Amino acid sequence: MSAGDATEVRCSEKSGGLAYEVILATPTSEPPANVTSPAPKATPTTDDINKRLQAAEERKKKYEYQRQASITEKLSKLEEASKKREEADQQYISTAKEQLEQKMADNVKNRENIIKGMQEKLKEHLEQVKSVQEKTRQQYAELAAAIEEKQKGAEEARDENIRKTLENLKKKEEQGDKVRNVKAAVKAGEAAEEALQEALAALLALKAQLPADHELAGGGKKKKKKTKK
Repeated sequence: MSAGDATEVRCSEKSGGLAYEVILATPTSEPPANVTSPAPKATPTTDDINKRLQAAEERKKKYEYQRQASITEKLSKLEEASKKREEADQQYISTAKEQLEQKMADNVKNRENIIKGMQEKLKEHLEQVKSVQEKTRQQYAELAAAIEEKQKGAEEARDENIRKTLENLKKKEEQGDKVRNVKAAVKAGEAAEEALQEALAALLALKAQLPADHELAGGGKKKKKKTKK
């Protein structure tokens, strides 16, 4: 402060309230000039101090209110952002869970469809195998029956052929005896030549009824073996 300055009272706002600072004028050794001095400032009265204190308190309250309002607004915004983030996280978790459950359900359904398809194919294959086996057994039974019937018919035919051959052989022997008897009678003059011819014809007819490969079919003559020269 320069020399000659008047005493000054300063008021400043502190954290605990208002602070007043009284600055006294620096004394001078020089005599005052013969000039008209300005009117001294009036000393603040108790009312002035109270008004200033009240104004300072109101400013403080206003500042605190604004600060609290700002803090409340920021907390509200933070809470709202946190709530939105939490809702987004829950939505993401819910969506991911639904997708996972759907995927698992689809996998289970696809696996069930695959197993069902394989079972149906296996069932069709087993039915085809069963059908082929039944047809094979039926064909085998029919073939066995046909072979048995054929064998039975062949045996019956062979037996009948043997029986007829034996009958023809017996008749042939009887007819041979008859031919010999008639031949002897013709030599003795007791029978005519025609009777012998009839007996021989009957004998030849019996030979013709014998099987072609029978040794008596050729008239009872055995084939002579060719001698090597």
